[in-house]
Amino acid sequence: MRLRLILLLLVVPLVRPVFANAMLQMPANTALNMTNDLADNGLSVLLPTDAGYAEELHELQFDNKPGMDAARPFSVIVKNASQKAVAAFAIRWKIKDPNGFVRAHDVIQLEARALLDGSRRRTDQVSIPAGASRLITVEGVIMNLEALHNFSSAFQAPEFTVVSVELDLAVLDDGEVIGPDRVGMLAIFRAAVNAKQELMEEISGRLSQGGSLHEILVSLNNADKRAPRTYDPMDSVATYAATRQQYLDELTTTERNFGEEVAMRSLQHHKYDNQPNIHRRDDKQK
Repeated sequence: MRLRLILLLLVVPLVRPVFANAMLQMPANTALNMTNDLADNGLSVLLPTDAGYAEELHELQFDNKPGMDAARPFSVIVKNASQKAVAAFAIRWKIKDPNGFVRAHDVIQLEARALLDGSRRRTDQVSIPAGASRLITVEGVIMNLEALHNFSSAFQAPEFTVVSVELDLAVLDDGEVIGPDRVGMLAIFRAAVNAKQELMEEISGRLSQGGSLHEILVSLNNADKRAPRTYDPMDSVATYAATRQQYLDELTTTERNFGEEVAMRSLQHHKYDNQPNIHRRDDKQK
C-alpha cells in the first residue's frame, strides 16, 4: 500500500496549458466573426451572450460564484456533445487592444494520458469528458471554485475587448484530430506524446536485454544532452526534448529515492501497450 501511495504522488501526467500571443496588424473595423466550426463533430462554443451559456454555467456550479463576474467577459463554455472525450484542444481568441489592433491569444490544453490505450481508458482526467462542458477563459480552463476565485488577466483592462473566439483544434481520446490547426497545436501534442512513449519503449527494450533499470538510467543520463529548462512551447523539437527530459528526470529521481521497484511501476504506468495513433480520418493508416 505504501509503495502504491508513493507511486501516485510521484506520477505527474502531462497536463499543460500553453499560451501564445501574436499581433495581427489589422485595423479595428476588420470584420471578425465568432466561429463554431467543430460543431459538426459535437464540439460547440458558447459565448457569454449565447442563450445556452447561463444554463451550462449553472450545471458547472459556477454561476454567481466569486470571480465569475470578472471572468465572464473573457470566457466561453466548450460543450462536448460527442461520445468521445477530448484529450487536447486549442482555442484562438482575437482581442482588440487599446490601439485598435487585434491580437491573437491562443490557449492550448494538453492531456496526453487521456488518449486511449487500444480500447482501454488510462485516466479519468481528460480535457473535456464526453457529454460534458468546460469553462475556459483567456487564461485557461477553470476546473474548480478556487481557480475561478483567483481569476485575473492582463486583458481585464477596459481598453481590451474580445472580438472573436474559435475552437481551432481538438484531439479526441481515440486520437482523431478535428479542426484546421491554425494555432499549430498538433505538432506540439504529437511531440509530447511521442517523446514519453519512445523513452518508455527504449527503456523497456533495454530491460528485455537484461540490463538493470539503474544502469539504463545512468546510461541515458550520460548519453543525453540535457534539454534547456526554458524553451519555446510552440517549438515541436524543443517540446520533444523537454518532455523526454522531464520523464527521464522523474524516473531517475524515483529510482534513486525509492528504489527500482517503485521506478518500474512508474515506467509501466507511463508506457502505453498500444502506441496512440494521432490522426485525421483521411490519414488513419499513415
